[in-house]
Amino acid sequence: MRAPSATYRLQLSAAFPLAAARALLPYLDRLGVTDLYLSPILQARAGSTHGYDVTDPTRIRDELGGEEQLALLARSARERGMGIVLDIVPNHMAASVENPWWKDVLRHGPASRYASYFDIDWEPARAGLADKVMLPVLERPYAEALEAGDLRLVLGADGIELDYRGLRLPLSPRTQASVLGHGLGRLVRTEGAGSRPALELAAIVDRLAAVGAQAPDETHTIVDRLSELMRSSEAVRSLVEENLGRWNGRPDNVRSFDLMDRLLDAQSYRVAYWRVADQEINYRRFFDVNDLVALRVEDERVFEERLGTILRLAHEGAVTGLRIDHVDGLHDPARFLARLRERVGRQLYVIVEKILAHTEELDASWPVQGTTGYDVLGLLGDLFVDSDGLARLGELRIRLGAPPASYADEVYDAKRLVITDLFGGELRNLAQRLGRLAEQHRNGRDLTLTELGRALVGVTASLAVYRTYVSDLRVAPRDRAIVEAAVADAARRDAHAARAIAFMRRVLLLDVPPRLNTAQRALWLRFVMRWQQLASATMAKGHEDTASYRHARLVSRNEVGVDPTAPIPTVEDVHARLRARAEQWPLSLSATATHDTKRGEDTRTRISVLSEVPELFAERLAGWVRFCEGRVPPAYNGRLDADTALLLFQTLVGAWPLHPSTADPFADRVAAYALKAVREAKRRTSWRRPDSAYERTVEAYARAIVEADERDPDRREHAEFAARIAFFGAVSSLGQVALKIAAPGIPDVYQGCELWDLSLVDPDNRRPVDVERRRAALDEIDRESSVDRAALANRLLDGWSDGRVKLLVTALGLRLRRARRALFETGRYVPLPAAGDHRAHVFAFARASSGEWVIAVAPRLVATLVGATASSLPPARPPLGPLWGTTSLALPPGAPRRWRDELTGIERTAKGGALALTDVLATFPVALLVGEPSDDAQEIRSA
Repeated sequence: MRAPSATYRLQLSAAFPLAAARALLPYLDRLGVTDLYLSPILQARAGSTHGYDVTDPTRIRDELGGEEQLALLARSARERGMGIVLDIVPNHMAASVENPWWKDVLRHGPASRYASYFDIDWEPARAGLADKVMLPVLERPYAEALEAGDLRLVLGADGIELDYRGLRLPLSPRTQASVLGHGLGRLVRTEGAGSRPALELAAIVDRLAAVGAQAPDETHTIVDRLSELMRSSEAVRSLVEENLGRWNGRPDNVRSFDLMDRLLDAQSYRVAYWRVADQEINYRRFFDVNDLVALRVEDERVFEERLGTILRLAHEGAVTGLRIDHVDGLHDPARFLARLRERVGRQLYVIVEKILAHTEELDASWPVQGTTGYDVLGLLGDLFVDSDGLARLGELRIRLGAPPASYADEVYDAKRLVITDLFGGELRNLAQRLGRLAEQHRNGRDLTLTELGRALVGVTASLAVYRTYVSDLRVAPRDRAIVEAAVADAARRDAHAARAIAFMRRVLLLDVPPRLNTAQRALWLRFVMRWQQLASATMAKGHEDTASYRHARLVSRNEVGVDPTAPIPTVEDVHARLRARAEQWPLSLSATATHDTKRGEDTRTRISVLSEVPELFAERLAGWVRFCEGRVPPAYNGRLDADTALLLFQTLVGAWPLHPSTADPFADRVAAYALKAVREAKRRTSWRRPDSAYERTVEAYARAIVEADERDPDRREHAEFAARIAFFGAVSSLGQVALKIAAPGIPDVYQGCELWDLSLVDPDNRRPVDVERRRAALDEIDRESSVDRAALANRLLDGWSDGRVKLLVTALGLRLRRARRALFETGRYVPLPAAGDHRAHVFAFARASSGEWVIAVAPRLVATLVGATASSLPPARPPLGPLWGTTSLALPPGAPRRWRDELTGIERTAKGGALALTDVLATFPVALLVGEPSDDAQEIRSA
């Protein structure tokens, strides 16, 4: 298998198509990247900025350049020895009329050949939705929209269509025929029985009435004939327009809309007020996104049609790897991955977007190379968090009046909220199914649907991981333990639901009564598998998109795949987990920023510095609040809750621009982030029930200090504080880059992150990247590193704020990794214990294989190391040379004595089996040391 040495994620769009990616290849090649990691490329909704809203899986997206540009990109990549890892979305497609499959379902309903492709409940609890799809597209209740004339019939490409404020929905051919045929007899009488236009219109009506879902669709041919007839016959044109007006009604006559009401009732969909979707919608969505409908890729026919183009590209070698989006949303992830592996062969690199909960391990039986790397993001990030300071920040949060609930309680409450508010329709559907199972079991027969629904909510909210993976009537020990823990927690939290929770346990563990037949047992398994999909969505929305915005102790830890309440791991713990990664998942991605992370990787390292100076942070926070209260409208004073204040201030410190420019509207970006954050938190406002007064308060606080006069002393003090924090965060970032590159796994660089990444949550992290600036900076590094690399490193360190020093570490590190691929892919992971004055402030390890050695060295908790105190930050000076005192790294037996630092070109020599940090970090704060061959060098014998 050809695995990447390093990947670079590109967010493709109409503004950055495949041709732009091809133009970037020379730069990425020089950067040390071996594989482009592309966002989805299949045909998506017009203007899509992410590509996950696929409309036609058989085509490469036109806006990206289509098949031709993909072929050119693949060929150019191959010529450079580079590959393409492609992000694919098997779980869902766009619920849009741009999607021909979905449009066919809307036109023909359950009779459509695509009806079984989508995860639609055609027999929902709501009788009025039987054999219909709910479309929550209306901006006000149905009757109001209808009687205001918002819903109108128009002629379009598909004949008579329903127009709602520019959205065109298809009508069934039979109802089109009924509209066109109205008054046809009068036309015949007026024009004469032998009238050609009348006969032609009658034929069109008959053909429309005969159009079936399984027959070849003649709609467009029929529509073309109708258009031609209307152009040639004034009588036909007048009749059609009269009929459209008749059905469209008049706002001054409510009864005039009865015809339209009956016509809409005859469709295979029900247009509805968007607010009812969460409780009534009868198709499974991607989380709570109405515009994304789930697919049933467990069906072999759906699998082949949905993934056919992707499989072809893999067989042709156009793509060399696949990233499977949201694997936990699949009906049966293990079966899907096995089928995929069978179809693409063993040589294709495959990773899954699987968010592992704390202590959770990826299933070793899955035929994949690993995950997208959120586990590394959290593990490396925690190296730069001070555990004592984190505890004090927690105390500060409570003193400020934040709810005393633990983060685990916040997650539980948030999951209960989203499962009832956002997934009410799916909850009701599952509760009905659970009720039918209860009727088959003596322990469930007397339980009401209300009790069962309560148990369903409680157990789902108590689940500590995203989901279990039960796929047959056997429950694996791992899944059993997870369910038992969730049930125990749910019972502890809600003793009154104990009987229903106990029955829920029987169902989830498939404790099926022996007397049940095969079909009845299948219903139990079907319930569990549907529940697993709901559990995954509930965790994602409850944890990532709600609780992480509510509990703002230190928001650098409120990240995808990170448990903010987990203890900060010790250095020994981090070593143990990285060594396990080398042994079990050496080709898994290592990410520190993705398109889904809540903030940029360098924003996070800055925020983590605050854990080293909690008292100073508290002082500056109070000053910021006073500053804002003196400048925001009086009505807003005191309305900001503690967690929102903490989150906003940490964000302002973490993302504060050191070189403000008109090209970076920081105030607008922070205000947009703040609005999204408080809506996601769902406490005082939300996307569905916005509180405009509170939102204006939040925006005023977000903007106040950013938009203040730069001469204002309070603003200058804040800017100075942010700059000091930024410096120490930058040193941590350099260490994070070096560790990510050398650690077990494939380093992944998110677009633009080779310079400082101070982005916020999407869409902020999808802003265009200044490629030319990066290209010019790399040109400079290449010119000067060949002359005097040490001098270049020192100069870039002095000018650290422009980010070129990060580019230096990234480029030289990735090139080193590419040159020694075997070492980094299969080499042993060797922890290097530190001793001496500042042993707690360094993290280092070696990679060793067949006589090759590389060591990565990174400082940690740098502000404290350099001299930060409770009341002040030290000057911005890097942790170099004498500052390290007696600190040293012990080398294992067999390690070389002589080393060359790849980042500076300076040679270092071990003495007494150890490397002194006064020497290793004499001129640069991080190191990537390459072992130089010597007579006594030998492969490490044990690790």
